[in-house]
Amino acid sequence: MNNNPYISNKDLGNILNSVEKPGRYVGGEFGAITGTPSKNDFKVCIVFPDLYEIGMSNQAVRILYKLFNETPGIHAERAFSPAPDFQKALEEKLIPIYSLENGIPVSDFDVLAVTVGYELSFSNYLSFLKAGKIPIRSKDRNNRHPLIIAGGPAMTNPAPWGDFIDAVYIGEAEGRVSEDLLNLKALKSSGADRVELLARIAEMKGYWTPGNTITQRISWIGFGKEKGSPAVFPIPSMIPVQDHGVIEIMRGCPNKCRFCHAGVFYRPFRQKSIRRILEEAEFLVNKCGYRDITLSSLSTGDYSNLEPLVKQLNTLYADKRISFSLPSLRVNSITLSLIGNLGTVRKSGLTFAVETPTVKGQKGINKEVPADRVIEILREAKKEGWKLAKFYFMLGLPVDNGDDEAEAIVDYLINIQKSSSMNLNVNLGTFIPKPHTPFQRSAQLTDEEAITKIRLIKDGLRSNKRIRFSFHSPYVSFLEGIISRGDKQSGELAYQAWMNGACFDAWDDRMDRDAWRKAIAEADWEVEKESCRERSIEEELPWDSISLGVSEKHLNCESSRSEDGTLT
Repeated sequence: MNNNPYISNKDLGNILNSVEKPGRYVGGEFGAITGTPSKNDFKVCIVFPDLYEIGMSNQAVRILYKLFNETPGIHAERAFSPAPDFQKALEEKLIPIYSLENGIPVSDFDVLAVTVGYELSFSNYLSFLKAGKIPIRSKDRNNRHPLIIAGGPAMTNPAPWGDFIDAVYIGEAEGRVSEDLLNLKALKSSGADRVELLARIAEMKGYWTPGNTITQRISWIGFGKEKGSPAVFPIPSMIPVQDHGVIEIMRGCPNKCRFCHAGVFYRPFRQKSIRRILEEAEFLVNKCGYRDITLSSLSTGDYSNLEPLVKQLNTLYADKRISFSLPSLRVNSITLSLIGNLGTVRKSGLTFAVETPTVKGQKGINKEVPADRVIEILREAKKEGWKLAKFYFMLGLPVDNGDDEAEAIVDYLINIQKSSSMNLNVNLGTFIPKPHTPFQRSAQLTDEEAITKIRLIKDGLRSNKRIRFSFHSPYVSFLEGIISRGDKQSGELAYQAWMNGACFDAWDDRMDRDAWRKAIAEADWEVEKESCRERSIEEELPWDSISLGVSEKHLNCESSRSEDGTLT
């Protein structure tokens, strides 16, 4: 923290010495801003409602940090959720949660810009408000409190959040958010109160507020045309969950997987030039010190010049032992020569997001992953020295997988392993229907239904010691589904769970199932039945006031194609 902060290390006393990972709370990272806000600056706190090491792995935090701090008149700092031990210690000392750069209590900012990457941040967000001494409900806030504007892919159904958030920005921030903040700054400087500021936000393009009839998503046409340094700062002072440099080589996706919310949210499909990617790589290596760099996108294998790009990167950096990884490759986009180029420095695991095992099921989700092609790739990879491949599946997709989905997954994996002789790491998640996708009205497996199938898969794979199987908790997926497709009563349920002690619900080792079970048992509606059921085609949906640019007619047409097993 700065030498002249609102809250200093002296104020924290012995707290930092008594909590786990105190580096989460002190700031001072390489690349963080060093100045204090001027009297006329509009102060914005970028909030990621999870632990530091999670938030500092999130590219949106860096994008907003660069965007706001490069805008004259805006001063932006960061704050993350405190772990329970630190939050308890702060409460005992009557110290509010604060920003990392200057120790400013979050309640002293003009705006909290909350970036929400996943729905189960809900309870963390409420805990953050409590730690910041900010009223939980929007109606209880006044002119002394900051405006709270949320954004991110998990906010395209704002209905559950409506009582707890002031506004939601729908879309990509680079295009207009800085300008919008400057407009709010001017209005506030002229004497506008909270009510007037919220009324102005409701009139702005791309912002949802309770009562808005329709909010259109904002996209940024400038992607791929960036100049200057990339959005990489600050560099984390402790090891984050994803400890590598990131170059976003594409935004959007040319494929149209019917389950995929991100593919809709990040439309249209855009690419960076090889020249720009090389500039960013040089910056990450020589200015930031990264030795592992991810070429990131929703479907990196679809980058139009991928193989020439990888060859150029290897030519420039292989002798420095810099490795480049591709996190999302479709089997139809992988060439055998690309496999060789990827393993030049280090051979990270090859990843295959198969999702569903049968040919008809894959056509239903509009994503083909032919087993014979996977086997061909793995055999070649083994020749090049790879020993491990990772596979991802989703359980409960609304497609035709034959009479026994669990058996089909087992058969697919055993065939792949025996035919390729590779070690396989398999992770299974339970499908969650997402708003604004062709499957938005589909049913979701209950926790019990999913567990039954998971046990069958575990038993079926037990005899093959070269297949390591893990799964994401279907109960956590059930909770995510409550908020993902929920309405105002779902938000109240999540609030009650939080009141019962729920927090860090996306963490298997931290979530409090009893807090949720108590809230669900005491709810005056059938939570599991209502949350997991199929929605009829005539039914109004809680997110109908949000438009991501894809018509309801198109989504329904794609849903029908899925039922027929027809590719788009």
